[in-house]
Amino acid sequence: MTTTALHRKRTQAGVRPFDLYRDAGQVAELIAVAFQDKLGPSGQAALAKMRRVARWGPLLWWLYWAGWNQAGFTPGFVWVEQDHVVGNVSLRRTLEWGAFFVGNVAVH
Repeated sequence: MTTTALHRKRTQAGVRPFDLYRDAGQVAELIAVAFQDKLGPSGQAALAKMRRVARWGPLLWWLYWAGWNQAGFTPGFVWVEQDHVVGNVSLRRTLEWGAFFVGNVAVH
């Protein structure tokens, strides 16, 4: 006798915290589309690095918990529609306690 459980993937829409493992590749492509003709050499290099990091797959989870999380890494939020990241905002801590710098806002 074989038992099979069917799990339906839950589609989530709206704002949610950035998930490095799940969202890195889509955020890199979103930034490429949103800033396509505005990226200079340093922006292109940063985008290439984001794409490389996105390919690291499961290693991202380990890196996040091994160091980035303890360092106060606060990547931000994504907006998801039909399982695609269509918006992104990054948050970075400032030197002032409790304050954040909002950057890397992209929507497509």
